[in-house]
Amino acid sequence: MPTISVVITSHNRQREVVRAIRSVAGQTLPALEIIVVDDASSPALSAVELAPQQQPPLRLIRHEQARGPGGARNAGIRAAKGEFVAFLDDDDQFVPEKLARCTVVLDRHAEASVLHHAAYIDMINEGVGYTTRLEPHDGGAGLYRRLLVKNIVGGTPMVVVRREALATLGGFDEGLAALEDYDLWLRLARAGYRFVALPEPLTRYDCVTARRSVTKSDAAGAGTFARILAKHASARAALTAAEQLEQRRCVAETELQRALLRLDRHDAIARAWALWRLQPTLRATLAFVTAVTLGPRAMIRLRAARG
Repeated sequence: MPTISVVITSHNRQREVVRAIRSVAGQTLPALEIIVVDDASSPALSAVELAPQQQPPLRLIRHEQARGPGGARNAGIRAAKGEFVAFLDDDDQFVPEKLARCTVVLDRHAEASVLHHAAYIDMINEGVGYTTRLEPHDGGAGLYRRLLVKNIVGGTPMVVVRREALATLGGFDEGLAALEDYDLWLRLARAGYRFVALPEPLTRYDCVTARRSVTKSDAAGAGTFARILAKHASARAALTAAEQLEQRRCVAETELQRALLRLDRHDAIARAWALWRLQPTLRATLAFVTAVTLGPRAMIRLRAARG
């Protein structure tokens, strides 16, 4: 059966990272190891305080200067010994059966180097939650083209990757302050690594609106998307006009989502208007009207209700 190392990255979230570690320690099938990368937290994390008598064994790596999400995860990858690496952010949690379910699927699909699954998103301040939906794909060449249009794989806590594939491609691009996961999925798909999808929500995201995070920052906006997609210029040129329009719509939708998570009503209205101008569908019209009349919290609740 495949072995899985779990890499948890953390920056200034001591309470949350302890909860994340407990979610890994409580797995029905133990991880090979837990590697916590402290990306220059102040005060520094302590292995004894994080997990006394931890099973599976826990290793703590400390960065005195912050290297960002890509640099922190790469440090964990280099330290990992498992055949596969699962990633977890300090404010998220694995459900108890995650590693067991992933191990069974990876054992069954020996050709796969990447497994991704659904997640449950809990909007803490709004009191609502929803499960993400996976888009079907062939796991091979067709996935690369689809990823150029839209990130249908998800974020790092929803993905388990073969360590050898990560080493071959050099891991995450440390020059990206955000969306480094999307960049890596594109490179893995382009290199021909096989993906397999699991529709079960095996990670829980606790999303706190208005709290600072990389996902809500300007680094996660259209400029970074453009930098990433520039690496794939020839493949992008082969997209149909409909695919290129959908790509622009997906970026605009991401920008609207960032505004909602920041509870920035003015920016949410502007982003919803930009989305409507790009493609004036009924859904875009409803998004703009809701942004103007009800504001970000109402939009978040309505989107969660739709699933």
